[in-house]
Amino acid sequence: TPLGPARIARRRRVPILPAAMLREEGGWVLRHLAPIAPETAASDRELAERCNEALAELILRNPDQWVWFHDRWGVEEG
Repeated sequence: TPLGPARIARRRRVPILPAAMLREEGGWVLRHLAPIAPETAASDRELAERCNEALAELILRNPDQWVWFHDRWGVEEG
């Protein structure tokens, strides 16, 4: 897990907005989850883990929109 985004967010005191561009009927749409405030994490690693959890949530909501290189989240192809 890269720590760079977490470190930048903590140093600049700005939230991270987990988001993804999704293909929907009529074109592309930006979908996002709630911002992750860096001050709510005890460390860069914890903040990065929260970002990974948010990414996993976005993927699990729309698994058909992702390129799968390995079965990280245990989702079977359907």
